[in-house]
Amino acid sequence: MSRHTCATAIIWALLLTPMSLSASAQTAPTNNQSTTKPSATRGLYPNLEGQLSTPLRYQADGEDFVIRNGVEYFNRALYGGNTGFRVDAGDKPEFSLYLPGRGGNLRLGLKTAQGVKWLNHADNITARYRPGEMLYTVQDPLIGAGGRIELEVLALHETEGLMLRATGHGLPAGAELIVAYGGGNGVRGARDGDIGTEKVPISEYFQFKPEFATDTTYSLTQTGFIADGKAAGLTGQASNDVKWQLADARLWDDAADLLTSSGDAPIKVVTGTLKLSSSPVYIGIEVTRRGALRELGDYSDVRASGTALTESDANNAGPSTSAPAAMSARFDATRKHFTALRQRVRVETPDIYLNAAVGALNVAADGVWDENSQGAGITHGAIAWRTRLVGWRGPYALDALGWHDRARRNFNLWTVKQNTQPIPDTLPPPAEATHLARNPDALHSNGDLTNAHYDMNVGFFDAMFRHILWTGDLDYVREVWPVIERHMAWEKRLFRREYGPHKLPLYEGYAAIWASDEIQYNGGGAAYTSAYNLYHNRMVARLAKLIGKDPTPYEQEADLIAKGMRANLWMPERGAFGEFRDLLGNQLLHPSYGLWSFYHTVDSGVPDAFEAARMAADIDNSFRKVPITGAGVPDDRPYHMLPTTDWMPYHWSTNNMVMGENLHTALALWQAGRPDTAYEITRGSLLGSFFMGIAPGNVGSLNYLDVYRRESQRDFADGIGVMSRTIVEGLFGVQPDALNRTLTIVPGFPSEWDHARLTHPNLSLSFERKGQTDHWRVSQTGTAFDTLVLDIPARSDKVTAVRVNGKTVKWTALKSVGAPKLRIESPLPAAATIDVVWGGQAIAEARTQSQPAPQPQFSENRQGDFSWFTLNHTANPPQA
Repeated sequence: MSRHTCATAIIWALLLTPMSLSASAQTAPTNNQSTTKPSATRGLYPNLEGQLSTPLRYQADGEDFVIRNGVEYFNRALYGGNTGFRVDAGDKPEFSLYLPGRGGNLRLGLKTAQGVKWLNHADNITARYRPGEMLYTVQDPLIGAGGRIELEVLALHETEGLMLRATGHGLPAGAELIVAYGGGNGVRGARDGDIGTEKVPISEYFQFKPEFATDTTYSLTQTGFIADGKAAGLTGQASNDVKWQLADARLWDDAADLLTSSGDAPIKVVTGTLKLSSSPVYIGIEVTRRGALRELGDYSDVRASGTALTESDANNAGPSTSAPAAMSARFDATRKHFTALRQRVRVETPDIYLNAAVGALNVAADGVWDENSQGAGITHGAIAWRTRLVGWRGPYALDALGWHDRARRNFNLWTVKQNTQPIPDTLPPPAEATHLARNPDALHSNGDLTNAHYDMNVGFFDAMFRHILWTGDLDYVREVWPVIERHMAWEKRLFRREYGPHKLPLYEGYAAIWASDEIQYNGGGAAYTSAYNLYHNRMVARLAKLIGKDPTPYEQEADLIAKGMRANLWMPERGAFGEFRDLLGNQLLHPSYGLWSFYHTVDSGVPDAFEAARMAADIDNSFRKVPITGAGVPDDRPYHMLPTTDWMPYHWSTNNMVMGENLHTALALWQAGRPDTAYEITRGSLLGSFFMGIAPGNVGSLNYLDVYRRESQRDFADGIGVMSRTIVEGLFGVQPDALNRTLTIVPGFPSEWDHARLTHPNLSLSFERKGQTDHWRVSQTGTAFDTLVLDIPARSDKVTAVRVNGKTVKWTALKSVGAPKLRIESPLPAAATIDVVWGGQAIAEARTQSQPAPQPQFSENRQGDFSWFTLNHTANPPQA
């Protein structure tokens, strides 16, 4: 089946316009929303060497992302419970409520004897995104040199709403806080108001306009107000006495005039003033009435049926249960919830940017989880594309971050939807209605999960198999075995292609990855889908043995795919797999591969260690490194990112700068024994998206270096899922195999690190270097693992002692590829403490004896207790 057809005999032209029905399809923005480029260059402009420097916008301070006098509005989303509701905060202390759809704006101001001013316009604003919260320190001449206002803002997690705490310090007598709320019209926008997806920047998109409140009516109560509009009803209240009144919406931007305006205006907003002192005051706005929402048309169009689903049906909306006197306790409970969420998985390393980023990752991963009356599952994005899809890699986050119960619920959401209709005797022809470009009858047959115009099955089952490695749950394997069998048969029936006299198989890359939208293979066999299917056949064969089923068909297919990939895709002169081999014509190999063809093949265990090392070297030779540089950006290493391909022209999905794609590449580099390069790409990607873009702590999609779109979309599930695995499995090297009851850890820390710690719901891992001794400690919270395997880099060429829980144990010098390594195997009860005492000399090329290796591109090196293989410098010559 080609990119859009099941008929392998159909050739069609590559269309150079973005697909309107694709799950990640984009359109080029009319202007660049990032403030890092001057307005004259906004829009489509190239990345030019020497002109890529971009300042670090946000500083890392513990858990916080900090900016002083930032210029963006509504750029940082705060998610509450697991619904589509959110609060859009920003560098400026003004807040937009999103239902989904515009739910109104909350603006704050200051009134003293010196005058009146919106806090947005204060002289000095320090904004902190502490993942799950926004904190502001506001200073201004109106309150004197020693005065300040502290604001703390949360989105409620048990209902849908905003809670704010305001405190004054050193304020002049009579200082008052101004509160203004203007209603919203419920309009959702093209992609729910995300960065790079609307016709104007979000700082403009969510600004209140009087026409938004045309249909809102207000009533004032003893403790607050009720705003009732077509889209929703909202209730506002404060913990202290407030002088509430109605005002003229047309005067919204002038604080002084708004406070003195008439409440008889045709379009109204509500305003209030309250005394502000060192005793905190609380302000809350909650959604208390909201009907069912309809999914955006573009979202429902992803499904072949085109059926719009009712989403977030009044989810957490309901009567406010928080009396003003109880607002303090409710605020504290909400903050406690987000503190625990932010610290679900923690890392403590010498990299302050990484430490903060992981807290943001936890919150973003919770942000793409959705709960409503139709069940629970992963959405494609926390903001744009907040709709449930089987793919792509978002579900990875659930197991990598220890949410195994959520992973199971997400799988259960889809497995019951699998197509179980009888398999047709012959493959149906492509549809004339789509000009033979698609074949929904074949695609939507026995084994299909999603009824979409993608092969989302393959990513879904990849996540399922990795879930099983974390849990070892064979009862679950037995439960879903028929689902697995149907999927494997569906993949084989639709996408398997045979080559050569031995009919060796490859699998077509039919819309199977996040970047699929404008990539097609005309029926040809692609590296990444062949790799997926190789890994899946191996896993199914393994599971079959464990539950008493016949593994033979899957073992045989895995063996044939492995042979097919090497016979038809491997480029021995380069040491890499090509992108795909044509099925038609002369069956040519296309050598210029995308990042996905590197990372999926390595991640699926296709290459051996020698092949993986060559593949990593070919990445160096074939992809142009794009530097991450600028004022305030760390420059101790060559931090960089990679474009997804070297294909031209720059076009949606074919050549982009994507955080998730780079992090998956980094994961594969760690797996291939290249920790330094992996770390440089990882840190470069995190700096570019979390600290240098519009939104602080953004686990986003494209960043400022993307020529086609520039920065686009916040907290996107693909990046969240991949980052979770990259940090846990790549940097910290956690490789669970609960089926074998073995926990393998292969940490990939930078050599200069002297400490690192991972705290995870399933386990903890710590490392500390003191003199010649490395201290490691591994513990597990459950009983999934009986054995620990710890592979660590050799610091020097002699090992003086290795002790586990105080007892001397044997160790092994691995004949590894890339660098010398030491292996320690030990029982793993609740915890194991390992001490490695090093001696001798440092590993150095001048002291190393080299000789030819069994692989002609490699040399075998020996020094002291260790021997290892390294790739010769000329093994992978640079590509023209």
